[in-house]
Amino acid sequence: MFYKPPVAGQVHTGGLLSQYTDARNGSAFYEYDNDGFVTKNTEPDGSYHTYSRGSTLAPTSVTRTSALGRVEVFGLSVSPAKDAQTRTTRGADGFTTTKAKSRSYRLRYIS
Repeated sequence: MFYKPPVAGQVHTGGLLSQYTDARNGSAFYEYDNDGFVTKNTEPDGSYHTYSRGSTLAPTSVTRTSALGRVEVFGLSVSPAKDAQTRTTRGADGFTTTKAKSRSYRLRYIS
């Protein structure tokens, strides 16, 4: 495993995984933005995903795009009282799955 070194004057640098070599000697590579969020993951076979969080530090959704152009969107919303959360996933097939979780950590599928 290799880690990115700290960059002087940039708070969110250093300690970020840049390369991981698995037991089969295949290496995966990771790229990050200036805030330390992953922007690209390249697998040992050369396939990759890019990640976009809409240029915000606290995104409500993240978009993952494959090398083939398949787009998935992952969303998260928290109730004002912070006692429940809803996760929404729109797959590359266009279908959306919504899951809600309450403070009691009971998970229910909405769609």
